[in-house]
Amino acid sequence: MSLLPGTVGLAGLLFWAGQTVNTLVPDATLALARTEGTAVWPVSGLGVPRYRRKRHISARDMSALLDYHNHLRASVHPPAANMEYMVWDERLARSAEAWATQCIWAHGPSQLMRYVGQNLSIHSGRYRSVVDLVKSWSAEKRHYLFPAPKDCTPRCPWRCSGPVCSHYTQMVWASSNRLGCALHTCGSIKVWGRTWRHAVYLVCNYVIKCGASLSKRKTHSSQEHMLPSGRQTAQERQEGWSEPAQLLLPDSPISCGKRGPEVCIHESLGNTEKGE
Repeated sequence: MSLLPGTVGLAGLLFWAGQTVNTLVPDATLALARTEGTAVWPVSGLGVPRYRRKRHISARDMSALLDYHNHLRASVHPPAANMEYMVWDERLARSAEAWATQCIWAHGPSQLMRYVGQNLSIHSGRYRSVVDLVKSWSAEKRHYLFPAPKDCTPRCPWRCSGPVCSHYTQMVWASSNRLGCALHTCGSIKVWGRTWRHAVYLVCNYVIKCGASLSKRKTHSSQEHMLPSGRQTAQERQEGWSEPAQLLLPDSPISCGKRGPEVCIHESLGNTEKGE
């Protein structure tokens, strides 16, 4: 992947206490079908699930990340007709953890990047909250302009006036409704040719992966494009609507041969968990 210069994002730099904070996101082109047997929970306050094994991210940080994402998703303008409420996905979190512990400042593993969106952030220096680590992603909002419906014929143009906007669009992609992140402190990690010591590394994986081409259905409010039964908008969730028993995803356009996309993602996540 080529790196682009800029203040945040793909090749972004933020200076915190004399150190550099960098964030990256992969090119996003594909969607992902639901995975059978994946543990998915809404995480907020007392609803945070408890785990028996040691985690690389605390329940408080899980809630903070989800709340921040859902607040951002609820505030997009123009409002999305089909914005889904984002929930925590333990399988994605485990794959993020497996990658974070490798202390490699790059997207990966490669077999997973075909199906999963990923945002990265790293920090060295004085303490920063987990939300501070993702603010540079959402700051790309000021550079991104949702195209007008008349401009989508049928594909919508990509309108980013800054170096990169794909971290932000991944966070607010309407059908990207599952999130799994991990934090890991790397004793030593190479960041663009320099060695950082005791750096806090955040890896967030997303499903569905943000698409490279925008569709009118995903980005613009319209009575013609309402949520199917079983889904819920971020706006509805904030207004106190109950969480659906199961979030449904559309069929995936991913081509996995005769085995189907569910097999592909199971294999990818399974290999990631083994560190292969």
